[in-house]
Amino acid sequence: MFNTTQNALDRRFNSWSDDRESFIKAMVFIMHNKQHIIDTGVFRWFDSGDIQGIEMLTDINRIAKATPHVKHWVPTKEYNLIKNHNLDIAYNLTIRVSNPTRNKSFKGSYDYVSAVYDTNLKGSYMCPAPKQNNECGTCRACWDKAVEEVVYKAH
Repeated sequence: MFNTTQNALDRRFNSWSDDRESFIKAMVFIMHNKQHIIDTGVFRWFDSGDIQGIEMLTDINRIAKATPHVKHWVPTKEYNLIKNHNLDIAYNLTIRVSNPTRNKSFKGSYDYVSAVYDTNLKGSYMCPAPKQNNECGTCRACWDKAVEEVVYKAH
């Protein structure tokens, strides 16, 4: 939509696809050295875009395994890829599948899911970001494998 955003997304994708091994090494370096990641202990993959196939998922998994001090969260809509991969997923990598349907439970379809609801959903974790300037703050539910479903308030 915006040229600068699209250019940044293209640069990141090309960085990965042009030399996957260098990308993995660079990401592991970042996970070990970027102060914000060191301080928070978390990393979210993709603020825009999604997993581009099994190769990318494999590389993300390798990065997570190489950085056990960081909790990784991958929000995704790659339903078939997540259902059909045979990877041994790193203990510190949470792949949270986004529900494609508003106001519908998705529990049980995947290990970790997220959904958008018009109201609070009993039995699921309600994301506190709308009450926190639309930021995670100290919340880590999306990274937490003890949380099966995170619900985001529709807006």
